[in-house]
Amino acid sequence: MYREPAKPQTTRKSIVLPRHRVPRVILGACLWFLSFWFLIWPVVWLVEALVTGEGLWRLAIAPFIWLAIVWGLVRVMRFDRVEIGPERLSRAGFLRDRSMAWSEVLGFEERKKYRSRGGPVRLYAVLSEAGELLVAPDILEDPERNLRWALERASKGELRDIEERVRSLGRERSAWRQPMTHVAIALVLSVGVGTLLWGDQRRRQVERTFRELDGEPYAVKVAAHEAILQDESLELRQRCRAGSLLITEATWQGEFERARTWCAAMGPIGCGTLPYAIDTVPCEGRPFAVLAEARAALAAGDAERAVGLVGSHRFQGAVRDAIEVQALRESGSPGMARVVAERCVERYGESEDPVIRGFAEECRGAL
Repeated sequence: MYREPAKPQTTRKSIVLPRHRVPRVILGACLWFLSFWFLIWPVVWLVEALVTGEGLWRLAIAPFIWLAIVWGLVRVMRFDRVEIGPERLSRAGFLRDRSMAWSEVLGFEERKKYRSRGGPVRLYAVLSEAGELLVAPDILEDPERNLRWALERASKGELRDIEERVRSLGRERSAWRQPMTHVAIALVLSVGVGTLLWGDQRRRQVERTFRELDGEPYAVKVAAHEAILQDESLELRQRCRAGSLLITEATWQGEFERARTWCAAMGPIGCGTLPYAIDTVPCEGRPFAVLAEARAALAAGDAERAVGLVGSHRFQGAVRDAIEVQALRESGSPGMARVVAERCVERYGESEDPVIRGFAEECRGAL
């Protein structure tokens, strides 16, 4: 029995004719230089929103802006690329690709397009009943003149020859290879820039937190500063600054043991290596330790020693004045106690902090 020969399977191979290499490399370098600055924009949005917690609506927009920038770069890099397939001829545009089936080709014309600057551009106008497809052959890498050969064969209806050449010379190319290459480059650049911006933004946010905590209640300050002190991802300078502020605030509140605990926690993280006098003073010589010792001396009935300890330090605060007033009274110096008490009430009597105002009331008892 007679059988017709089976048709060959459809091939996924194609002959791709990109732009000439040198203009393509120059174009790619220029595009990436420009795109880099636009890519920073959505990256900055993302980092600021994640670090500060403000403008979270940007998290929904920034990825699309980032993808649009990369998509535009990929489309410009593919622009005017020609692909000779077994069944169709395609030319890449910016928004979409134009293609024409070989079976629709009626012929082609060679034209010239004159520019305001430079010489004329040679074009192939591929004709069909549905319209025409313009291709610029001189900008393409086509040393074997595959494009003109294929157009001549299609004009004569010799479509089998085109398919055989594509099977012979063509390659299977993934449609995602070039886009994913540019996406990978954009991701590497964005992650690198984002990492640098993240650290800088974190530093700015911590400095902003320090400024905003001025005038806040003691409990709020403690929570914020303690979080900074324990955050190992922050700079040592900022962590030590937070620890020093915690010690100072606790000393003002008369919480000397709590201040001692924070002071002890600053040593292991390396705060003693920083060039700040407040951080290099040992815990035993800090105001909270001296005042705690003075308070213990008062409790033991040694008022003279308490007076000497309080007078040995320049720390100023309501808790110091309250301890000094009590020590002076018990040591037999009511006149000096009254002077210190007047100063204490004048400075801290109207304080918004109830603890400091309480120390001022203790001073008022000596008036």
